[in-house]
Amino acid sequence: MDGLDLEALCRDEELQTINAEMQTKLDDFALAQSDMNNLLNSIEIAILFLDLNLRRHTDRASKIISIRNSTTMLLIP
Repeated sequence: MDGLDLEALCRDEELQTINAEMQTKLDDFALAQSDMNNLLNSIEIAILFLDLNLRRHTDRASKIISIRNSTTMLLIP
């Protein structure tokens, strides 16, 4: 193995390690997001998460107000 092959092998191993760490973080984030969704949907409180658009809402909120498109439009009676 020459120097270039060894360097490429080292970079490949480093990238594999970084990818594995990132996948672990993504899995942790997905689990936390799932837990948050379950929590929000299990409580009987109407919650809307807004910035310029509606980002998220609980099931209870959708029973109180009409939500046509969950990312853009609210129809408030």
